[in-house]
Amino acid sequence: MGTDTGLTTFDNEFALRQFSGNQDLLLQILKKFIEQNTHFANELNALLSQGDMVTAKRKVHTLKGVSGNLGMNALHHKCKEIEANIEQSLPVNLLNEFYALVDETLVAANDFSEPTQAPQATNSNQAFIESLEKNEFISDQALAEYVKNSGLSASQQDELMGYIDNFDYPSAIALLNK
Repeated sequence: MGTDTGLTTFDNEFALRQFSGNQDLLLQILKKFIEQNTHFANELNALLSQGDMVTAKRKVHTLKGVSGNLGMNALHHKCKEIEANIEQSLPVNLLNEFYALVDETLVAANDFSEPTQAPQATNSNQAFIESLEKNEFISDQALAEYVKNSGLSASQQDELMGYIDNFDYPSAIALLNK
């Protein structure tokens, strides 16, 4: 999903890579992100109405950092703009665009967090494949998670582990791409 600026609303593959493919951890962080920002617009409006620009700027700055780390590129970019201009009188339309983008990002994060396994398995496989292609170190725990979430049958998982144990990454990648 993208915005009219061409920036992605939520790059879930990037976010998954940020957590070394640990989808469970990413889902926990997304849940916390959603909980903490559900009322973002109301909270920021209250701070702006009270003239508390220091706290308002800090709130936008925090959202900027978190959104950047989670691959929420459009929101990250918009936060930069808002943060740079928050001490001036922000036009209502700019704030409304910002709040709409916060909501759009929350929806995208929530959609990814839903317990539908197929998209998550695909994203997990993509991160797994990229790690194999780059010969990156994968911890035993991360490897176990990748294999568990691969969508492969038990016999295919055994076959995959055999390829990985023998450093036959091209065969492992081919199996994951089936």
